[in-house]
Amino acid sequence: MLNSWDQSDNQFLTRAIEDGHYIITNLRPNTATTSLFDQSYTYNDATITMDAHLVNAESLASGYGLVFRYVDEENYNVFAIDGRGRFSIWVRENGEWQELRNTASNWTEDEAVNIGTETNTITIEIDENTLTGLVNGIQVTQVEDDTITQGGIGIYLATTPQGEATVEVDSFSISENQAPVSAMTDDSEEFSEAMTDDGE
Repeated sequence: MLNSWDQSDNQFLTRAIEDGHYIITNLRPNTATTSLFDQSYTYNDATITMDAHLVNAESLASGYGLVFRYVDEENYNVFAIDGRGRFSIWVRENGEWQELRNTASNWTEDEAVNIGTETNTITIEIDENTLTGLVNGIQVTQVEDDTITQGGIGIYLATTPQGEATVEVDSFSISENQAPVSAMTDDSEEFSEAMTDDGE
């Protein structure tokens, strides 16, 4: 699976696999980057989980997280956290960002998010238009969004105006949600299982 990750570099971005970890460094201040899994795969409903942490960051407001329903650089979704213990969930449509919770602040602190360079387990559950975000096994948000219905997956890393950031990914997994199958009994019933801000 590791070899299916983008390992291309440029003057502002480095990506490497070292000792089984995927390490991404964004050298350009105040920019968001995506590092994608093999783009021949696209997903509709799925659960995506990543264990990752900031290695170093000029600002703890640097954000990192999950890219999903990726169509191109102008159209995709992101569920992200930052080193200040905050989370956010977005859609990027035609190059314009929209935070999906319609809250006063785009980034919200939550005790579920480990701060600084501590490791976090980030999960997004995609069930048709319902997007559920969890951090370290705790649900922090649930929103509805039908802007994009399917696409690729990847990793998001964003810097603040203060400088560069590096994220190290320890593990990444995806499981596609299966439609429920009804049992063959007379009384059976169908069922289903259940961008950065460095301001003060």
